[in-house]
Amino acid sequence: MNHEEEARLFELDFHTRKEIILNDISPYSITIPLKHVQRKNVKPETMLYNLTKTINWNDISDIDYIGSSTKYTERSTNNHKLNPLSDRFCDNVIFYYMVPIDPHNKNKNDYLSKYLAEHTSKIKRILQSHNINVNKRYIKPTYSSKEGEYYKQYIKVALPAIPVNDIFALITSEESIKSFNDEGIYINDIYFTQDFVGV
Repeated sequence: MNHEEEARLFELDFHTRKEIILNDISPYSITIPLKHVQRKNVKPETMLYNLTKTINWNDISDIDYIGSSTKYTERSTNNHKLNPLSDRFCDNVIFYYMVPIDPHNKNKNDYLSKYLAEHTSKIKRILQSHNINVNKRYIKPTYSSKEGEYYKQYIKVALPAIPVNDIFALITSEESIKSFNDEGIYINDIYFTQDFVGV
């Protein structure tokens, strides 16, 4: 962004303007609704920070990795191939367990924390029984949701150092899955990752 464009941004009426159109930053017109980058009584510098972040946001879902171009334009083709930086690994497994709602307890976080140590120990023990050793500090609660008369507490277990074949053996074994379910623990999501360079 050159000085003229910056000066134009500073001259905006931050509290009345509804959108900004940037024609000169790229050959393609960009229209950004300001409600995405400002709240009531926002400071101009905060809005500029948020605006810059929005403009420079890279959405990898827009990349056509085969042609190394975006969905929207062929002009961005760079002929760079993707090269793997690592082998595929299991970033994490999200487990969950159910906790009955106590209508007399008004603090959900305090209430759920009473069950955390017990279920963390269960997850660690069951993983160890399947030859997957994980330190307790890699087992963390994420969020919870309400389902009927229960809270559904999600637990993230980071497993990047565990060989992928061991994870596949765990999640494809009916006996392994049953060993978790018998303890009231269920698999919600599994994230496998591989890092690449070249875009």
